Amino acid sequence: MLNKYIDHTLLKPEATESQITKLCEEAKEHHFYAVCINGSYVPLAKKLLTGTDVKVVAVIGFPLGAMDTASKVFEAENCVKNGADEIDMVINIGWLQGSIRAKDKQTVIITYQETVMLRSIITLMTLISIGRFFPIQLIMLLTKISLEQLDSFC
Repeated sequence: MLNKYIDHTLLKPEATESQITKLCEEAKEHHFYAVCINGSYVPLAKKLLTGTDVKVVAVIGFPLGAMDTASKVFEAENCVKNGADEIDMVINIGWLQGSIRAKDKQTVIITYQETVMLRSIITLMTLISIGRFFPIQLIMLLTKISLEQLDSFC
């Protein structure tokens, strides 16, 4: 069943409450893995999906990932407190591209450290507040990175 691997997604900035409600209803109907939404709709999605196996995934730093780590941590903490089951964080593409172009692996390390810091803070916070571990995924806007750059990063 492929539906258990699908994140039903609505991330446009003009998304409305009724569209999020429809997204959640479709996810329940088709038994999707998750709904992937902006943080402002996490409380609504959590309420609509309580009692189902559909997860609520919140995006952090979407769409650009260009804010500092502290801002991403604040956003992620808020989403977790509001019921997100997972976090998808957009990495800072400028940092990544700059490090690849300059062959400066320090910036790649900073991007990695940002992820580790975010994961550590959220894990600690959720273990203290709700007693569960928390998955975090990274998002890269691949349209902004060439295949050669991606290959050198990986």
